[in-house]
Amino acid sequence: FFAFWNLVGMGGKKEKKDGGSGENIRVCVRVRPLSGKERETGCKEAVQLDIANSCVSVLHAVGDPTGPFSFDAVYNNSFKQRDIYVQEVYPM
Repeated sequence: FFAFWNLVGMGGKKEKKDGGSGENIRVCVRVRPLSGKERETGCKEAVQLDIANSCVSVLHAVGDPTGPFSFDAVYNNSFKQRDIYVQEVYPM
């Protein structure tokens, strides 16, 4: 299922302007759409997104989904790379 995820991690700690130390780690998930070949061969989505709660569940062919797994942000395939950059990276 990892082929369906683009994980973005920015790490480290940095000094805040007010002198305190702030966490500077965010883990975001962006789920790409199925490719044409995947659709042609009958592949199904491997994850279920809950964007409002920043959670992802892994779907299985048999049995219940695994998860939910929580992230700092979850993006579906309607978001462009630039959107994610402006939202997640630029403010850092």
